[in-house]
Order: sequence, then C-alpha cells, then structure tokens
Amino acid sequence: MSPISTKNTQRPMDFFCSVAAQEDNLGDIEIRAVMLRWLHETDCNVVAYTGSMPVEYIEALDSPRTRYIASAFRFQLLLIRSCMLRNANLMFAPGPQRLGGARAVVKSIMNLLNVFAIRISGGRAATFGRAFRGTGKISKAVERLLVSKLDAAVVRDFESVHVLGKSMIVAPDLAFANPGRYSEMPRVIGLSFRHDAAPRLKEIEGLVSSGRRAGWEFKIVTQVRRDDAHHENLAKTLGIEHVAWGARDHTTQTQRVKDAYSECVLVITNRLHAALFGLAQGAIISTMSDKDLKLLRTLEPWVTPIHLTPGMSTTEWQERLNDAAVSRALSQRDDARVRISSQWELFRSNFRDGAPSTQSESKI
Repeated sequence: MSPISTKNTQRPMDFFCSVAAQEDNLGDIEIRAVMLRWLHETDCNVVAYTGSMPVEYIEALDSPRTRYIASAFRFQLLLIRSCMLRNANLMFAPGPQRLGGARAVVKSIMNLLNVFAIRISGGRAATFGRAFRGTGKISKAVERLLVSKLDAAVVRDFESVHVLGKSMIVAPDLAFANPGRYSEMPRVIGLSFRHDAAPRLKEIEGLVSSGRRAGWEFKIVTQVRRDDAHHENLAKTLGIEHVAWGARDHTTQTQRVKDAYSECVLVITNRLHAALFGLAQGAIISTMSDKDLKLLRTLEPWVTPIHLTPGMSTTEWQERLNDAAVSRALSQRDDARVRISSQWELFRSNFRDGAPSTQSESKI
C-alpha cells in the first residue's frame, strides 16, 4: 500500500465512522465523543453514521464540525464515492461487538468489504477501544481477517484477544482519554447499579449504614436512563440523594453526572461507565463483587478496584479510603490516560506523515 498524506491533496481527506449506539447510555456518548475529537485532529472531514439516534444524543457528542448521516444507504454511497476519489479513511467505533448470529455475520462482512475498499484506494482503517465478545465461528473468522487489514487494532481488554484469537494491542478504554477533575477532601460516596443486576438490597443497606457511621455521605447517580426508576426506588429506601436523569437532555445529564462524581471519593458500581466516569473525576472504584467480569476485565490491569463488605468498621473505612488510596487511584487514572492517548498519537503521527503503521503487535 502506498503511503498517504493529507498535506498535498486537492481537498481534505474524509474519515468515516459510526456513532450509533445505545441512546440512553451516557457512557456510549463519552467514548464516541473522544473518537470524534481525535478524528478532527487529523484535519480530515469527519462523516459519522447516526442511524436512529435522536438530536439530543447527537448534540451531546459536542462535535458540530462532524457531518452526521442518518441513512445507512447514503452513508455507504458517500464512503464509496470517497474511495473512488482516493480520499476515504475508516474508524470503527469503540465499545462491545457481539460475534454470533446471522446479523453479526452480515455486519462483519460489510465491514470487511469497506476495509478492502479503503485499503485498495490508499486509505487507512483502524479501531480503538473495541471489545469482542461471542462464539460465532464465521463472525470470528471474518473479524480476524478484518483486523489483519487494519493499520491499528486497539482493544480495551485481554478478553478480546482471547475471543478473537488474534494478536492486537490492548490499551485502556477511550473514556480514560477524557480530562477529569478532582475535588479536595471529598466526603461523598457514589452508587450506581445496573437495574437488571443490582446487588442485594441488604448488602447495599449494610454498606450505606456502616459508611454513614464512619462519616461518609452517599448519593446515587444515573448515567443510563433505564436504571433511573430502580435508582429512584433505591434512593427513597436508603434516604439518600439521587442524581436522576428524568426528562433532562443528554448534555445536561452528562454535566450533572460529572459534577456528582467530582464530589466522590469512591464509586461503588457494577456499571462499567459509572466506574469510568468516577475514575475520570478522581474517585476510587469498588465493584462489590468479583463476578462483575465486564467491568473488571476492562479496568484491569490499569486500575485496581477495592473490596468492600457490609458492616465494615469505621477503622476499616478509613483504611480503604485514606490519602494513599486516593493518590493511587489518581495515579492509575493518569497512567491509563497516557497509555490510550499515546496509542492514538502514534497512529495520528503515522497518518499525518504518510508513514507505514507500526501498531500491528499485541502489547500493553
């Protein structure tokens, strides 16, 4: 493949991507906003497929320079046209990808064909923050071939390497790339749970009760709208504040969530992006269970969650949430941010200079 450069072309090059995801999940918006911000750093025209995402979801991405396309057919036509003009590049969106079933196979084949078209026309194709899951043999075979044709294949956990059976770069989730804040001497502990897999009420009550005796305040934070009703009921039962989503738009709730977590020394959760929102704002993370595999596999080896048990003494609370623990969480967060950002900078530098990719080996 001949090297490419954005410096001497007649017009800016194009970078195609998709931002379609779960519209009620602020975590999906966060990682796609990072992707869009990075793509604009290449000085390319960014064209993003939105599918059925509502206007408020798109506004929360905070990327007004992006050209958003709702029609899959029109998006594909624009990509083909750009390939014919030798201007096209492709970035696969971060987040989980299920491998299995007819729909997944069709999607993988279409993605592979697009990568072939991009590479034949001299463009670049990459993915950052992907997480592969599933057992579909055909999907796996297609995805392995696809990954072999990418200039950069950066996944967010080692489980993805195991699932696909393909050497890839493992780096932290894109959410780590967002700048965060940290409030001095926070006295709040944040709670956020999946509505369909929340810990037992008795366990939560035990933690809140012992934490209050140790001088901590609690609040429940919702960043996935479908958790809202469960969180509201839990907040009433525990008698604590709920940072509810309600009828607010995505942008407003995102800011409320970040403000809430910036006041927290600790976030207790089994929601991956509740942990990532909390980490970005400087909080320590506790999962309450070693069965929260999605969360643990994404956080490790970058961040070490702490373990809490109901009925802990005041001394035990102080030992787990002391200054050293907070400093360690901040250090781990910053190291993770450097790791994922450096992977992007390497790709961007090669893209800008028209250099061959050097991101083909699996490494940390």
